[in-house]
Amino acid sequence: MGKETKRPNLNVLAMEVHANAVRHGWWESNPSDEHCFTLVVCELAEAIEADRKGNYAEKSSFEISMADWEDEAERNSDPELYQYELKTAFELYLKDTTADELADTVIRLLDMAGAHGYDLSRGGAVVGCIHNSRAFTENAWEIIQVLSNRRMTVQERILSGIVAVEIMAAAYGIDLWWHVEAKMRYNQNRPYKHGKKY
Repeated sequence: MGKETKRPNLNVLAMEVHANAVRHGWWESNPSDEHCFTLVVCELAEAIEADRKGNYAEKSSFEISMADWEDEAERNSDPELYQYELKTAFELYLKDTTADELADTVIRLLDMAGAHGYDLSRGGAVVGCIHNSRAFTENAWEIIQVLSNRRMTVQERILSGIVAVEIMAAAYGIDLWWHVEAKMRYNQNRPYKHGKKY
């Protein structure tokens, strides 16, 4: 297994994620926290379905297919071709996999943090018992318990949720922050609301 990607500055990342979500229309109706947390849980459910089906990311295949685009100058020289090849490779090797859905879970939480202007560098995280000896579903349930804990503030639930997904991903050998970055690049050029109602 390769070296795991270091956790980025969550506050900076939250603002980037939220700005892209606003561009894609996700905040036009000013969704409630309950709405947003429900969509986070939906992403976890999609991660479970991917695990049930054995849909796992082929990170090395994706990296090989995108190797010619590592240089920023190369990407800028033909942005349309780069976007086409990124979309093709992402959908072939990463999309709808367990890792991709866990990345989506974190991206939705970061979007909420960015929308509220929360400081994710402050406060501790409350995380349940997540370990690779437990079933994937059981670990996902621990995260759902954190997200729905009304004794915690929304900010605490968001930060705790991010940390819990981070722990879960590590337990299964998933380089979470690499997948978050890859999904953010993919999301930049998707259609309005990704073609969905909400």
